[in-house]
Amino acid sequence: MGYQTLKASQEYRALRDRYRLMSMEYAQLTRPELVRKYAVRHLTLNDARTGQIIQLAGSQLAMPQ
Repeated sequence: MGYQTLKASQEYRALRDRYRLMSMEYAQLTRPELVRKYAVRHLTLNDARTGQIIQLAGSQLAMPQ
């Protein structure tokens, strides 16, 4: 019983550490400046100019900038 408890607690600590590392990686990958940089490079998106209207797909309405 003691050995199983020891192994379970070690596995729990390893999984908890892995979760923390993955949470930090996710936070770094979803930083707004990185998302914007990806959109500009790979999706050829640009910043909205003054007076430009952005049409959103779906149930959203056009929003003047």
